[in-house]
Amino acid sequence: MTILRVQQIFSIIESSLKALFDNADSYDWAQSKSLKKVTKEQIARQLTEAKDRLREDKVKEDIESNQVKSTQVELKRVTEELEQLETKAETLSQTLKQQQESLDSCKAQVKLTQENILAISSASPLDEEVVEQLKMLKSNLKVTKEKLGSLNPFA
Repeated sequence: MTILRVQQIFSIIESSLKALFDNADSYDWAQSKSLKKVTKEQIARQLTEAKDRLREDKVKEDIESNQVKSTQVELKRVTEELEQLETKAETLSQTLKQQQESLDSCKAQVKLTQENILAISSASPLDEEVVEQLKMLKSNLKVTKEKLGSLNPFA
């Protein structure tokens, strides 16, 4: 082989290698661009999914927040109602105490009246003669009082 022929072969090999490296660079660039594009698509999809989850989470948060507020309002209402019931219970307790004292007083009066009725029932009736004597004694007592009243202690 001649030097010229070797130079031509080297030139062809050199051109082929240059074309190979150019093709490899183009492939790498296309691959890189494709990966970047896929990555951007993935990022966009992930961002969309994250935004969707955020909306769902905000809806859940609003629901939970409303439930908390509702429970707080209900607790406040029940607490106020409990305070009112405690006040009413205290008032009723005082009223009951007064009523019990009044009932005890009435029971004592009933017992005393029953005892008086029993005493009257068990007393023997006075005879007419004793009644007449008592009337006479009463009359004599009245007359004696009048006489005593008419006496002048300085006379």
